[in-house]
Amino acid sequence: MSIDISQFHDVFFEESFEGLDAMESSLLNLDVGAADVESINTIFRAAHSIKGGAGTFGFMDVSEFTHVMETLLDEMRNGERDVSSESTNLLLETVDVLREMLIAVQQKTDTDAQRIAEIRQKLEAMLAGEASEASGASGASGASGNPIEVDLTADMVESTQITIGWNINFRPHQHLFQTGNEPVRMLRELETLGELAVVVDDSKLPPFSDLEPEDSYLSWQLTLMGDIPKEEVVEIFEWVDDECDLAIEEIVGESTVAVENTAGSIKDESADHQVPIIVVEQAATKQVEDAKPKASSATPATTSIRVGTDKVDSLINLVGELVITQSMLGQIGDNFTQDMLPQLIDGLAQLEQNTREMQESIMRIRML
Repeated sequence: MSIDISQFHDVFFEESFEGLDAMESSLLNLDVGAADVESINTIFRAAHSIKGGAGTFGFMDVSEFTHVMETLLDEMRNGERDVSSESTNLLLETVDVLREMLIAVQQKTDTDAQRIAEIRQKLEAMLAGEASEASGASGASGASGNPIEVDLTADMVESTQITIGWNINFRPHQHLFQTGNEPVRMLRELETLGELAVVVDDSKLPPFSDLEPEDSYLSWQLTLMGDIPKEEVVEIFEWVDDECDLAIEEIVGESTVAVENTAGSIKDESADHQVPIIVVEQAATKQVEDAKPKASSATPATTSIRVGTDKVDSLINLVGELVITQSMLGQIGDNFTQDMLPQLIDGLAQLEQNTREMQESIMRIRML
């Protein structure tokens, strides 16, 4: 059954503008200092819904712009960043630009590309600000004051670890295709991040006579190589978070720093002693287990009220699917003819599936 999703644009724009109003109201009430979890979660969920809806309907400029804003909000709700007057003002500007972008898309007019690029650059600069400030402070302390004499020997070795890739075990649930998701699209997205190796597990594939075309039987063992933030990997699978078993393990390379007091040393002009050069050598790589459980136990502030925000997002998505199915059935009922009977049957089946999934999600929350 083919559905023209453009008929739901009005619903998307109406809900997006309501979300922007809620974001603006919450931002105006934010206090400087430690982030208020409830307010930040309200703003984050609104931004997340707009990003997801825009991506669904093909408004990729809106979706990508909102993603940068969402990243900043995610740092606040995880307790990694305090609320400041500067960040609040920038987020309010971002809401204004997002509103202008949605109006332009709705009215099919041109957007102000220069203003959008300016605000996006400010967001990215703020996200990178803490690292830049720390680097700048380190450089400043090294440039000012007297040089420090360091006594290093050739036998000293320091070992560090760097992320060089990810091992991903992706096992979709049997009904994944029935939710409109496509694993191949996710694999293509992963391939844009780095070098991807794919191993398919078809051990659960039944005989051809027992095969159900709408069921998922395959799973994938993926190796993604490159200096890639884990957040970018997780984001690709966020739409199927409740529709699969997913394990992401870090692949690290061990770096050894060997200090050699060689003739190629750097001479300190203020003294007669010499500062040895540090030589870095790359060692063989090894795998370590994902440290996600430690991170989650250390940041209880990521929960919203009584349940996790991921479960709230899942319920919001299910409600959206129910609205779409209801609208489709309403249109069929208003103009029903006998030849539309197959569409009606498919629509009722989709309604039954959406209702069952919502019931299961609510029961999972109830059992917490």
